[in-house]
Amino acid sequence: MSHSSARFRQRQATLRRQALSSRSPDPCGLDYALSFVSSDIEKQIWLQEEARLREMIKKQLYEKDLHMQRQVNLEQRISQLLQEKASLSSEESVLQERVRHMEKKKALLVEKENSCKEMISVLSNENMRLRKQVYITLLDIVLLFVMLVSENSKQAS
Repeated sequence: MSHSSARFRQRQATLRRQALSSRSPDPCGLDYALSFVSSDIEKQIWLQEEARLREMIKKQLYEKDLHMQRQVNLEQRISQLLQEKASLSSEESVLQERVRHMEKKKALLVEKENSCKEMISVLSNENMRLRKQVYITLLDIVLLFVMLVSENSKQAS
């Protein structure tokens, strides 16, 4: 077996040299190489090798297709995520504008509340002043009444 393996390798090297030096349209093609193979066993080995290589090529092409499909899917997902990011950025801008508007509105309401508190304080002070004035006036009236009653009692006696 080792003698036939060595012979096979030697034959392969010869075929490669001949194929490369040849002027044929497909110097590395299997048909061209098989034309130099003398025995049926060597032809069978070459055909098995060709079948194995074709199977390997099919597998590689299938894996390449899978990788290409994954790449397409990833690119679509990236595109989708970029669109979502743009949409979220737009929504963020709208929300920031709303927040600014609400902060201005809040500031106006706080200012209005403070103004109302001041007005309540002023009105409360005015109310106290008027109450004091009413009490004083009532006291004056009561004193006048007491004085009148007292004078009327003196005059009646």
